[in-house]
Amino acid sequence: MKKKYKIIVAILIPVLLIIGYGIYKYNSIANNIKNVEINKSNENLSISPEKEVEAVEKSIYNFVLYGLDRRDESDPARSDSIIIITVNEKTSEIKLSSIMRDTYVPIAGHGNTKINHAYAYGGPELAISTLNSNFDLNIKDYVAVNFWDAVKIIDLIGGVSIDVHDDEVKHIDGVDAAGIYNLSGAQVLSYSRIRYEAGGDFVRTDRQRTVLAAMFKKIMTLSNAKKYDLIPKIASMVETSMSDEEILKMSTSVITNNISNVEDKRFPVDGEGKKIDGIYYLVTDLEQLKAGLQEFIYN
Repeated sequence: MKKKYKIIVAILIPVLLIIGYGIYKYNSIANNIKNVEINKSNENLSISPEKEVEAVEKSIYNFVLYGLDRRDESDPARSDSIIIITVNEKTSEIKLSSIMRDTYVPIAGHGNTKINHAYAYGGPELAISTLNSNFDLNIKDYVAVNFWDAVKIIDLIGGVSIDVHDDEVKHIDGVDAAGIYNLSGAQVLSYSRIRYEAGGDFVRTDRQRTVLAAMFKKIMTLSNAKKYDLIPKIASMVETSMSDEEILKMSTSVITNNISNVEDKRFPVDGEGKKIDGIYYLVTDLEQLKAGLQEFIYN
C-alpha cells in the first residue's frame, strides 16, 4: 500500500476501557486479546531509576500505542502511528503525545534513522527503548492494532463525531459541507489519509489525535450491555504487553478517578524536512523535543 494511503490508527485507549470492563465483569471473554511478553527491565527498556521514581511520585502511567501497517501476519510490522498515552491519576487527565513517524533519531544498533523504523528493526522492545533513551521516559508497555482492523472497530462503536473543516470536505465521501458529522470507519479512513492540505503531515497527526479523543468520548457514552457485546469482537484485534491485571488496573483508574479530560499535542512541534542519501527525514532539535515532552507529560 502506498504511503499516502496509510491511516494512523490511534484508537486504543477506548478499546482498553472496553476490554478492562470485560475482564472485570466477564473474565473469560477478554482471553481473546493477544498478550505478548517482553523484557520490562529498566536496563532493557532504557529507563533511568530517577524517571521511574518521578513517575510513581506523580501518579503517572505511560504506555505507547502503535498503529501497524501489516496486511497479514507474515508481513513485517511497521509502526505508522506512535502515540504516547499518559494517565495522570492526580490531575484526572489523559494526555496524548503524537511522535512524528519520520523524526530523525538514533536507534541502538542501527545509527540515525526514522523513529518508526525501530519497530521493524527490533519489535516493541526496541521501539519502546528508542523512545525512552531519546526522550528520558519511563514507558514499559505497549498496545498495538493493525491498520486493517481500524475501520471495523470504528464501525463497531457506531462511528465517531468529527468536526470536518472546509479544506477536508472534498476528501470524504458523503460529506458536502463543513460541519460536525458522525463518520463511519471508511469515512474516518479518508479523513485520516489527508496530508496534502495546509500543514501536511503535522496537521495529519492532529487528525489522528482528534479521532482518538472522539472514540474515547463515544466509548464513555455506551451502555454496559453494549460494551459487553463489543468485548469479544474487539479483543482479538488487539496486541499488548499488558497483563489482564494491568489492563484492569488502568481501566479502573480511568473510571474511578473520573478521568475524562483529554489533552493532546504533537512532537516535534516543528522541524525541517531533509533528504539524506535520498530518503526523507524530519530533522529537529532532539534536546528541545525532549524538553517539550518532559514538560507536557510530567509537569
